[in-house]
Amino acid sequence: KNHNGNTSNQFKIPLTATNRRILGLFDLVGMINELPYRKYESKIIQDGIEILPNAFAELNAVDDSYASITVLSGNVDFFDLLVGKVYDMESLLLPYEHTWNIANVLASQTKTSGWIYPMIDYGVIPENYDGVDINVRYLRPAFFLHTMIEEIVKSTGFTAKGAVLDFPLYKKMLVAFANNDFEHGTNYVSATDAKSAIARNTSHIVIPQNIERRVLVFDDPIVNPSGAYNTSNGIYTAGEVMTVDVLLKYSLECRDVFHGGSTPSIHIRLMKYSSGAYTIVAELEHAATDDARFLGRTGNLSYYRDQELSATVSLNASDFIYIEWSLPKNRIKGDFYQGATLSIKNNKTNVVYGQQVQCERIFPDVTQKDLLKDMFQKFGIICSTDNSNKVVTFALFSDIVRNIPIAKDWSDKLLDQGKSLYFKIGDYAQTNHMLYRQDDGVTQFLGNSKIYVDDKTLPAETNLFESIFAASQRRTFHGPNGTVQIIKTDLLDEEHEFKTNTEPRLLVDSKFNLATDSKTIHLVDGVTSANITGITSIPYFTSLVDSLDYEYLRKTYYPELEAVLNRAKRIIRYFMLTPLDIVELDLLIPIYVKQESAYFYISRIENYIKGRPTKIELIKL
Repeated sequence: KNHNGNTSNQFKIPLTATNRRILGLFDLVGMINELPYRKYESKIIQDGIEILPNAFAELNAVDDSYASITVLSGNVDFFDLLVGKVYDMESLLLPYEHTWNIANVLASQTKTSGWIYPMIDYGVIPENYDGVDINVRYLRPAFFLHTMIEEIVKSTGFTAKGAVLDFPLYKKMLVAFANNDFEHGTNYVSATDAKSAIARNTSHIVIPQNIERRVLVFDDPIVNPSGAYNTSNGIYTAGEVMTVDVLLKYSLECRDVFHGGSTPSIHIRLMKYSSGAYTIVAELEHAATDDARFLGRTGNLSYYRDQELSATVSLNASDFIYIEWSLPKNRIKGDFYQGATLSIKNNKTNVVYGQQVQCERIFPDVTQKDLLKDMFQKFGIICSTDNSNKVVTFALFSDIVRNIPIAKDWSDKLLDQGKSLYFKIGDYAQTNHMLYRQDDGVTQFLGNSKIYVDDKTLPAETNLFESIFAASQRRTFHGPNGTVQIIKTDLLDEEHEFKTNTEPRLLVDSKFNLATDSKTIHLVDGVTSANITGITSIPYFTSLVDSLDYEYLRKTYYPELEAVLNRAKRIIRYFMLTPLDIVELDLLIPIYVKQESAYFYISRIENYIKGRPTKIELIKL
């Protein structure tokens, strides 16, 4: 629950001239130096031994003669470096940025690190899947958890070690896309602002009666940093795959020169050119009615003030859009008023097929610490740091038990200064729930488990922890485990928009060779196609082996902890330790105490001072 495991030493040091200079205390009240508001690099040396070779000191208070400081070392250093969210890692994950296209979907199937496009049913894969096209526009990327953990640890300057890093399950864990929006990263959004454009017309534009249609040209580029909008021909050209929000604001007048008969009208259209074809994206129609005569002009006038035409348009590279008017020849004349504006805003928020994917956006919006903690809880990991060598160890509780053969004998260091014995550890209850987050589309309680403690004096039950991820339903597909469902859309929805809210998902990558049953997955994107006939990624949530079901995880990684919790014994004794004992201290190696005839896990060491008894809290293994 809490990864403390820190070393904390408090001192009072005299305010000599040298110490004042080091601490930055030039004037205690009028001080403008920032040093007292920062961590000082420090180390503690006793008998020539660097007890804490790589630590930090914090200034607590100052009086006339002394400065009170605390020297910190341990896990606090590693975890304090994890200050941000996963979404803050865009720059660190640039090497994993890639294009969402059919070629990358196909090539990713055999990957075991970084990003991958697994065969997950988001609601579009039909029940009768064999021989049916799978449109990659309705697939989403996943990311290997071990790759993200490696990048998180690397960002702190530490390196990680531990047996769990080589576990097959750990290596196969995937964070699958399940967010409500498939968003671009912050840096990407900022960098693509240059593709937007705003232009206006500085004078009235005459609509002559003898022209059937014409492009409306806005001659004043208010915003056009990339030059995508051409003020000479009124055309906006896309330089890449993108989605734009178009807004035309205008006022106009039009008149029926030869009135009588059917009422003529003028059409204002947003046009798109793509792959050799022109299409009308949106249009407004304005009739030249017989309801007004003004200023002695010949014919009937109609006024349309403060009109708006808007649309969201998906564009491929080299596609272009423009505004045109269209009217019956020889029937209508008119004017676009000065000040009409055309805004073409690059809609950078959501990823469009063919665009770059920033992989941190595959993950839920959580902190780096929470992502690490969730992984620790899957395996029952205890975190230990070596600040001297900048190494963080992800250890299992079973590692401590397995280290009993190399336990250190502290029997001769034990002092006869009393003993306190307790029969409870932490905030456990008789029933301790290990939970996945509930998702409306998932069977309730799927993947959950319980740790039972045989102690009737404890509270009846508690939630030991709840994962930041939800469990996932299984459905029939290729392979023995089938695939998982993260229902974001519906087969009956023609647009297949991802509208359904879902919780984050963690899955296990499973490689299946389609050649074993002579099957083929046919990938399409509306333009190109590709076949998968060999290895493909078909993930699962629960299975007989390497499962994410907490019942499987409990039985596999928690037996040693469960054994400690049942008939728990926590004792406090006093030991006489040397500086060398502190330097060589490894919390993953148990100690043996002959007087207790037992092996112990060191839970806490308090107030170590050379030559004085040290209070130590021990948990019986």
